[in-house]
Amino acid sequence: MILRGLDADELQQPQRALGRYDEALRVDPTNPYAYLAIARHHAEGPDPEWALSFLDKAEALLRAEGPLSPRVELHLIGLRGQALYASGQVDAGIAYLERAWAMAPDVWTDGRLSPSELR
Repeated sequence: MILRGLDADELQQPQRALGRYDEALRVDPTNPYAYLAIARHHAEGPDPEWALSFLDKAEALLRAEGPLSPRVELHLIGLRGQALYASGQVDAGIAYLERAWAMAPDVWTDGRLSPSELR
């Protein structure tokens, strides 16, 4: 369901994508990757600040499973930067985005995480 949501986001179908993510949470409300996908979705949307609470939930669930993988940690950092920057907290956002860029310039050079990059 999450992958279908990412596909819908890639096709510029935000409502369909959000429906798929919500469906994934109904099946398993403890799936951190559903929260991560929703955070990515909102970070690019009209109210990017919404992404922050979903990032917090994803991070809490992921940390409960054990140490974060470098790839997941990178996405948490970058998405937080993207959401902060887009919501007007430019200085805070840039600090996170610079960290993400240093860790993975091939992904974060443009300051955003596309649906295909989250896969």
